[in-house]
Amino acid sequence: MVRIYVLFNLALIVSSMLTFLNKFKKSIPLAAGFVNLVVANVIYWSQLSGEAVLWNSFGVKLILDNISRDFLLMNSIVFLASTIVATKKEKPSVFFFLLALFLPSCNLMFLSCDMFNIYVLLELTTLVVFLLASFGGKTNQVWSALKYMVLGTAGMNLYLLGVGMIFARSRTFELPTLVDIIPAVLVISGLLVKAGVFLFSMWLPDLHSSVESELSALLSGVGIKTAVYAILRFSPSLGKTVDVVVLFGVVSAIAGVVFALNERNYKRILAYHTLSQVGFVLSAP
Repeated sequence: MVRIYVLFNLALIVSSMLTFLNKFKKSIPLAAGFVNLVVANVIYWSQLSGEAVLWNSFGVKLILDNISRDFLLMNSIVFLASTIVATKKEKPSVFFFLLALFLPSCNLMFLSCDMFNIYVLLELTTLVVFLLASFGGKTNQVWSALKYMVLGTAGMNLYLLGVGMIFARSRTFELPTLVDIIPAVLVISGLLVKAGVFLFSMWLPDLHSSVESELSALLSGVGIKTAVYAILRFSPSLGKTVDVVVLFGVVSAIAGVVFALNERNYKRILAYHTLSQVGFVLSAP
């Protein structure tokens, strides 16, 4: 089942290139969104599951389970809603190409169950979000997108350093049973930056308030959830370090509400509520 679903997402990636044909630029992401919604609902309500090993000697694999199904369904709903709004506006073909590419990138991310795939797909989604957020060319928009890219890259460098330390000992990318304290802190710090958790979220309010509404919803509903998904996958391996994640989750849940109460810009309010809701999720990883 997992291999079939991977092929489906590869087909979505190939079809996204058709957006460069001007007459298909809006219909391709819309069609992909509708088909993906149907597929995600079939997977969710049929409780389909499975596993596909891509690189056995290094533990690189994809998995479809309860966690994956929840995130895939969420992605399908938010993406389609955002795409319907986006296609009502006139944008260049490359915008709709990136929008269509975002869908399978996140789908594959929500199947990842090893340190290698998580890194590659988090970096890919970061790049796509950065390019989408840069459209419009306004100074504050480009600056906010650049801040997101720089901080996201810094976070992923911490993640990569932690993964390197784990790989040096285990010689596999498979999620370990228990991670030592130093690599655990590096990995989680990197993922907390990507998730926009409080104290790591300097990019979140600015990016939300500078991009258009459909991108703001896509970022809030799916973009930062890719890192939340990775944290949930890592949490059984963290031992006592998971208490740090819970602490940041509780602080974020409270801080997001406090900052939102003092804000008047509705997009920044959404950003702070996103911060708060992510905190609630991480309070019980």
